[in-house]
Amino acid sequence: MKKMNNIIIGGNRNSLRRKTAIIGMLCAVGLTACAVDKDVPKSTQESKTSIEESGESIVATSYMEPEEATESSSDTVEALYDGDELTVSGTVISRDYEINSNNKGTVYILELDEPITRAVYSENWGYDGDEMEIKEIQIQTMANGKKTSDYEGKHIDVTGNVMYGSTGHHLTLVLLMEARVL
Repeated sequence: MKKMNNIIIGGNRNSLRRKTAIIGMLCAVGLTACAVDKDVPKSTQESKTSIEESGESIVATSYMEPEEATESSSDTVEALYDGDELTVSGTVISRDYEINSNNKGTVYILELDEPITRAVYSENWGYDGDEMEIKEIQIQTMANGKKTSDYEGKHIDVTGNVMYGSTGHHLTLVLLMEARVL
């Protein structure tokens, strides 16, 4: 039996056609809809997606055979989800960012002693088990009001909750929230 996902998009058909032409393709991955241009996620390439007009809506259907959906080299790599607790070691460095002249600052990043490879999962950001090599992790917040800047240039072991980067202030894929130095 096939795993089916339908997404119905209502609204003005002409504007939907324009959006579809610009985006290139609308696909369904798991239960999350995503819009892709040229770079289609690996899991989507293995699925079958169709877009059909139905009355005043467009229906995007995606399906994968269960055997295809479960076959992945990620089975041998540890999974990493939003909110997971992660413990890592490395040296804290500072890195400046500038989004615009009114929005700039400094963040603190842990350069890991050894890169880690994880199968990354996040419903919010469309990560569906893609293997990622992680060399740096931004320390977003420290527990108990500690300042990350106090650790700059120092080697630390730290544990915290995973959050995935989502704004210009986030300079790495993985961030640690409520980080605690061990």
